Amino acid sequence: MSGKDQKAPVGEGRKRPWWRRNLWFIVPVVVLLALGASYLAWDLSARRALNREIDSIRRAGEPLTLDDIVMSEVPPDLNAVTPLKEAVNVIQLTSHERELVGHGAGMPELVKKYMDEVGLALDNNEQVFSLVGEARRRNEVAWDIQWLDRPWSEEMPNFAGHRRVGRFVAVAAYHGHFTRSDDLAVERIQDVLAQGRTLAEMPALLPYLVSASILDLINAVVEEIAPGLIVGGQEGAVSREVVEALIGELLDELPQKKLRQCLLGERASVFANLRRLMGDRAGVEFIYSNLTRWQRTGLRLPFGKYDAARVLYRLGAYAEAARRDTYPGALALFPDLAERSKDWLGQLRFPVSDSVVGDYTMLFQMHFRNIANSRLAATALAMRLYELDHGHRPEKLEDLVPDYLDEVPADPFAADGSAIRLGEWGGRRLLYSVSVNGKDQGGKYSYQPDEYVDCWMEFDLVFFLDGDRPGEVYDPLADNQPLIHPGETDERDEPRGGTE
Repeated sequence: MSGKDQKAPVGEGRKRPWWRRNLWFIVPVVVLLALGASYLAWDLSARRALNREIDSIRRAGEPLTLDDIVMSEVPPDLNAVTPLKEAVNVIQLTSHERELVGHGAGMPELVKKYMDEVGLALDNNEQVFSLVGEARRRNEVAWDIQWLDRPWSEEMPNFAGHRRVGRFVAVAAYHGHFTRSDDLAVERIQDVLAQGRTLAEMPALLPYLVSASILDLINAVVEEIAPGLIVGGQEGAVSREVVEALIGELLDELPQKKLRQCLLGERASVFANLRRLMGDRAGVEFIYSNLTRWQRTGLRLPFGKYDAARVLYRLGAYAEAARRDTYPGALALFPDLAERSKDWLGQLRFPVSDSVVGDYTMLFQMHFRNIANSRLAATALAMRLYELDHGHRPEKLEDLVPDYLDEVPADPFAADGSAIRLGEWGGRRLLYSVSVNGKDQGGKYSYQPDEYVDCWMEFDLVFFLDGDRPGEVYDPLADNQPLIHPGETDERDEPRGGTE
């Protein structure tokens, strides 16, 4: 056999290709490159998702950052905020008076029972009324909103003082009515209305909620004073022109529809803090340290950008819902809030969105409740003027049009846009809205002894035309309800030195 016919033994004389000889190196490198490319693609997709939300906000001309929120420059002597802040600083109440004001703002019978104590508190705080009256007469509003750019870990402003002033002025309205000074009572209602709406000018949810709680006081005050409101030229009477002006103010809902502005401001503030959490975490270390390991990991991964986009989308959807004139219409625009898994995977994929932007249903219910209450109160005052002119109340609300109202106000809880209603329940004459459930139940409400009237959720939202809202009077000044808590004294507050 010739040499050329001989074959080399298997495994000898043949060189393996270079790539086979280096598989031990090539395979890990390819895997790493594939993983890196996948991560870059994932991160790019997350950035695009976030940028789509940002671009959408920019195209709509809406604020994305706090620098985009422009508050007009107003001199202090023209700014309605200036006297309101001063009123918060100068109000002085003893612990007894604080408790009486806190409960009396929604319980006129309590104010009536302690007229002397209330009168003394009013006399000692006359400057408060001068200041809130001055704020009402000023048409320009400019709040300092720099606090919105603070990290979440820093202390936020305390608006409790504004709530106290609002309650105090509402109590003064009751007192004016009970002393047959309805001109003063209506002026105090206008003060409360102006204060609440001035607070709503601040583009953030916290002051908006305080504003809503203050505006909610007006319905109770009007319900008490409207049946016997003295109108005319006699002493203590309010002029017809002032009552008509108050009706117009209650129905002027443009200042009250500030929820959208507040949601947009909230979105800018939240976005600033999200960028802190995903960036150098300056100022938010405490919050970051309280996140779970999986949430912190998710923020560092593209999951964090997806979640930031989700936050912007949700708050934007809520802001769009705030454009609607009815509660059912707003609900239709609510973002998808499907329940997310709370296990490690859910925390990794959705690190902060579920905790930062939750279900705002109750916020919108409060918003539309205030609108409904304003319309009910305005209609009740129009009915009082009709009664004074005709000697009896109108048999139907349409009788108020056009001499007392331009139209019967719409019910913001009615899906079909129908008007608020006149009815009777439990022997009491009522104005009512169909409330959250949207069902017309003829003014149905629930009441059990020792409880408040339940006219919310599954019942109608009612306004008692005769001021005869049922309910036991809770007396915080009774012997078995001590007002001075351990460690407190009953000395009057010292004037505050700063602003809130």
